[in-house]
Amino acid sequence: MPDNSSLGIIFAEYQDRVRETCVLAQSPPNVNLALIKNHQMKSCVDQAELSSQFDTLVDATRDEFSVRTVHGDHRLRLSIGNFFRRSGFYLDVFNGSALDSAEYLQKYENAFTRDEIEHTIYAPLNYVEFSKRTIDIADFQLVRLSRAELDDLFSNRTRELFWPDRVIDSHLLQEFFFIRVKIKVPRRNSDSRDFVSNVDFSGRVSELGPAVDPRLEKILRILCLFPWENADSVRKASADSDDPFQPWFPCQIPFAIALDDDLLNVPCSAPNLALLATEPDYDSSTGEERDWERKCIATSFDEAETNEFVSRVSYIAQCYNLIDPLPTEWEFFGIATRFLTKAFIDDETEQLLWHIVAMDALLGTPNETKRLAKRIAAVLESDSSAREKVSQDFIVLYDIRSKAIHGKPPKKEARLIHLRQARVIARRCTFFVLNCLANLKAECLRLGISLPSRDEIIRILDANPAELDRTKTLLEVMPAGFPHVQEWIRYD
Repeated sequence: MPDNSSLGIIFAEYQDRVRETCVLAQSPPNVNLALIKNHQMKSCVDQAELSSQFDTLVDATRDEFSVRTVHGDHRLRLSIGNFFRRSGFYLDVFNGSALDSAEYLQKYENAFTRDEIEHTIYAPLNYVEFSKRTIDIADFQLVRLSRAELDDLFSNRTRELFWPDRVIDSHLLQEFFFIRVKIKVPRRNSDSRDFVSNVDFSGRVSELGPAVDPRLEKILRILCLFPWENADSVRKASADSDDPFQPWFPCQIPFAIALDDDLLNVPCSAPNLALLATEPDYDSSTGEERDWERKCIATSFDEAETNEFVSRVSYIAQCYNLIDPLPTEWEFFGIATRFLTKAFIDDETEQLLWHIVAMDALLGTPNETKRLAKRIAAVLESDSSAREKVSQDFIVLYDIRSKAIHGKPPKKEARLIHLRQARVIARRCTFFVLNCLANLKAECLRLGISLPSRDEIIRILDANPAELDRTKTLLEVMPAGFPHVQEWIRYD
């Protein structure tokens, strides 16, 4: 097994071989990088990786880092080649830059010895615009980046040279805000010292449909509790329209781009940009349609509205963090929020179905639709007439749900307004239960008592005299005014 100095010598010999191959391919010598054709660069790389120096480096790497090889050295060779491409080594050589051999050797050794990989997820948001380009919320950010920033982020120059089918077009993406979240994961099979990366995780682009990317699910659960249906631009659109059933637009996530810092792996695939919400763009001076499209904006937040958005979503995230991870007693809430999230990303009738299922999972009891309606109305409204309206609305929605699952979809005119009603009631109901659980978790820990079950929470809401002592204790730890707590209403 060669020691570090031996690996360093072998590494330097391969560096010299690459430089020699590059110089021989250039005519005249020292021509600027911009004048070298891409196929010439790739030809140089191919020649270098067929050289004896590359073979020696593969052998030394396998021995130095005890890399397990099952089907020969093919995967290891690919990983080493990926390192030289993604680290910028080949580009520096082609560019005639002064190479810091020690720095590149350190990166090389780190690539094979690290135990964690950092993934940065970028998920664009359809239909929404904010007044700030960077918004910090709990464990994630919302950012809008320039085209140059995106090209650098995606390493598009490297992709263009070595993975042209994976170039990510930044022209349209520069108009969109992204959810950005960083996640560290263990390298796959690190105990077996198999250092070839898991392409199945970071080498893909997820298209979000009914199946939600698990890395974004928690963030989606937070965002779907924001009252998008009440956003100013939606209200104004309704006010200016003769259509009383103006639909609302959630901030849809069409796909997620998973970038990683694993230099042994190929970069992720390019997303399907056709999933972005766009509309025709017109020249303001001529009125002619341009050759490209622009982002479709349904909800635009000014500075005050952006600050309010940050305040509300930060509060929701704080409540989620207080109950995360969910104890077994409260698994019902995880089930309910999964259904609410499905409603958030599904279309039309399916939205209504999932919203009803979410409310049933939160507060329902078998074969008691009217009681569930009264329970929901009681927690959402303090005025008796408002309660009666919510109760009646829910019963109508539940009837539509029952007919739909038996093959009788509602008329289009009714469907739009009922979709909005189902969304509002389900979101507010979920938000209320989230506040309850966050408060109960903190107070039960403080008092040293066990967490209440779902049935006990429902008994609190129903003021059931059964198990009076326990119910009384739990009621005493709830905030003043429960269930109509002013702070909860403030963010509802």
